[in-house]
Amino acid sequence: MVDNDRHFSVKNVALFKYYDRELTSPFFIKKLMEHLALDLQSKAAGGDQSFVSLGFLRKLVIALPPIEEQHRIVAKVDELMDLCDTRKAQLNNAQTTQVRLADFIVGQAVE
Repeated sequence: MVDNDRHFSVKNVALFKYYDRELTSPFFIKKLMEHLALDLQSKAAGGDQSFVSLGFLRKLVIALPPIEEQHRIVAKVDELMDLCDTRKAQLNNAQTTQVRLADFIVGQAVE
């Protein structure tokens, strides 16, 4: 996400701009585009380097909820992602404990 209004160019990259800061949340657009990118990859075409055509992107229609709902969606997604990160850390800790316990039991059995 680019956080300034200066004009710039990047070759072979589609930039999505939002037109009205009062009607769109850049954080909502970013999360939407991240999700959309997964779907667009399946529509990519080309030989050595697959791509989604600019014509396809220009025809892409995206429905936007009201700005208040965009903020609620972003907050909820962030909350759920934090929960996923916490659960992943807990799972990793449990797996580490399980390996240590298995090593201890095998060690005790060998002695």
